[in-house]
Amino acid sequence: MATATFFVIKSDQLIALNYLPDVCPVPVSAEWIDRGTDRNLSPSRVEQLLRTYHRKDPSPSVLRLRETAGIRAIFGIEHERNLFARAFADACARQEADRQRFLTAIYPAIADAQQAVDALVNAGVDQDAIAMLWNANRYMDPDLALPAGHSKGRVIGNVSAGGLAAAALGTAILIVPGIGPVAVAGAAVASALSSVATASGIIGATGAAMATMLSDDDVEDVAANHLEEQLRRGRIFVSVDKERCGVTSDTVGWLLETTGGWLV
Repeated sequence: MATATFFVIKSDQLIALNYLPDVCPVPVSAEWIDRGTDRNLSPSRVEQLLRTYHRKDPSPSVLRLRETAGIRAIFGIEHERNLFARAFADACARQEADRQRFLTAIYPAIADAQQAVDALVNAGVDQDAIAMLWNANRYMDPDLALPAGHSKGRVIGNVSAGGLAAAALGTAILIVPGIGPVAVAGAAVASALSSVATASGIIGATGAAMATMLSDDDVEDVAANHLEEQLRRGRIFVSVDKERCGVTSDTVGWLLETTGGWLV
């Protein structure tokens, strides 16, 4: 009789779950573990990990937690485990390629983000390499000042154009004029939101199935992570495709920071 086998996903690999294909073996169960002791993580430790997942200034205890925490995905047979392992390795490679390709910064308001876009364009950045991302639910406010050339009708159109990714996150993807919704969702959104919280549709079927194996409390904890909270509070994400921008990455990063952006 075949025995169950497992595959361990490190905490710094969680975002790669966003990149799993829809056709992929699904584990029969999944659990949070301490990889050092091979014991289950306590609810308080899981909460701490997810709450601080995207912070750049973690405490020493959080750093240790990141190094040892993970998810153990349990499969019914070794063949399915091996198929998943290969698919996950490909997913990690795709996620890293997107991370290297895009530079993203957060701004407190539309006016600040527009100033950044203007500075980028004036420095020679190709407009087709710039995109803005925000929480669409705020953008029917009557007193909202939208960027020049972008009416509320166009915003609504871009939400629709964003398809499942935009609908699942409640975000508008403002194209200035050219990064497609898939590219933005694959980089800015995936890097900002944990795959467990976005199981409603952005991740593939396997990642979504894994998310449902974790508790509702886990999902709620991820939903409170720092970068997602920035979107909920109305912060604006400006994302630049380094492969298409026409200037050096150092220049893009400098412009994003000097216009008040926080690089993520």
